[in-house]
Amino acid sequence: MKFQKNKQGFTLVELIVVLVILAILAALLVPALTGYIDRAREKKLTAEAKGVWTAAQAAASEYYGLYITDAAMEKSMTNSCTINGKRYDNLGRISNATFYDEQKNWHTGTLTASQKIGQDVLIYLESKSLSNAQYNFGNANVPKPGKTLKENIRNNFGSKVPENAVFIQIFYDKNCQILALNFGKGGYLVTMTEGQDPVCEKNGKVL
Repeated sequence: MKFQKNKQGFTLVELIVVLVILAILAALLVPALTGYIDRAREKKLTAEAKGVWTAAQAAASEYYGLYITDAAMEKSMTNSCTINGKRYDNLGRISNATFYDEQKNWHTGTLTASQKIGQDVLIYLESKSLSNAQYNFGNANVPKPGKTLKENIRNNFGSKVPENAVFIQIFYDKNCQILALNFGKGGYLVTMTEGQDPVCEKNGKVL
């Protein structure tokens, strides 16, 4: 006796049920996966920012111990910043403008604190030379305080932003103590201030 093999496939109702189940699973899993990716990115960026802070403080401490002069400090202490709700005047600042200038000119001889800190941070970031820098600082435009990372990236790079574009801003006092830092990359901005936990925000506002 021959048996006829049933070649009937899924019915339309069964296919719709499967698609609905897949859609529900996607709705549950995609946000969780996206959140995991975002947290991993924030964690990596925060670790990079901490490394820059450490490198900057090491350079600042070396400058304070070996090279500091009143004349050099006067040239550097020209900035203001509100940190943890308190306004500070007469601060030194290192920014993309500093890094870009050092990449192009690499000053020697008697350095200001900003030049010394900027050079050591560039060495730490393996970005001393424009030709093979790991990080791109754009141009010599100074930061726009209180504006978003996106606005400041546009300020330094225009409409064409390279993949290795970065925004860095570091504030220090007359004793060469690092007080605050912004580190922005890939649309996220890390803000670090003395005595506070780092904060990582998507398109956050710079100090």
